[in-house]
Amino acid sequence: QSLQAGGTKMVFLTVGHLTLLAIAEGGTGSGECETEAYLRLQLEYLYGQIIFTLTDTIQKVFTRRHYFDLRSMLGATETVMRGILDQASPLGNGGSFLCAGVESVWPIPHEIRDHASQVLSSVCGKHSDTCLFAILLVGNEMISVVMPRYKPHQLHPSDLHLILNFCNHQPGLLTNELWFPVCLPRFSSSGFVYAYTTCLDSGTGLACCLISQENSTEQFERFRKAGASIR
Repeated sequence: QSLQAGGTKMVFLTVGHLTLLAIAEGGTGSGECETEAYLRLQLEYLYGQIIFTLTDTIQKVFTRRHYFDLRSMLGATETVMRGILDQASPLGNGGSFLCAGVESVWPIPHEIRDHASQVLSSVCGKHSDTCLFAILLVGNEMISVVMPRYKPHQLHPSDLHLILNFCNHQPGLLTNELWFPVCLPRFSSSGFVYAYTTCLDSGTGLACCLISQENSTEQFERFRKAGASIR
């Protein structure tokens, strides 16, 4: 699943009907540390970002139509796709991807982080029947996350990366409240959950992301009130 041609390395990742290709130049610079395993990891995240947008039911489309052009369904997601590759690259934040972790805002006094977590937990606890996850973030970095204690229902670090990357590349996040469907591949790859995002402080880019399994005007209003309480 890989080829070496001189100083150029090519790695393939095939998932169902989709084949992704990564090409890296050897020699000096970032290419020296882009091993086959590392390139494959980046392709896995790229595939995850595709599923984040479409769910894995896209595979059924190719079963019926082998020559289907996937670009027609991805729409204007190029910046999001590029974003996850930039973050996972050696010049980005590759360490957290390799260690299956998520970078948090640092340095920050633990008292502030604890207080932020308590506020998030308190507000989201009032909507525990409809709020799956709640995240405080700045760009691609996380301040706090609230999730169920039951481990199989918790967010996987790779899904957190996809959420942070997606939020970081939404041009309206700092000025608007957004509501959009997302698929979390490690949580449930075959269906959507629904994310509400709002900016809490435009100066720092502090934002909140609340995720629910319910898609309704009523749920949007609940999260809207919750976002105001967190602010």
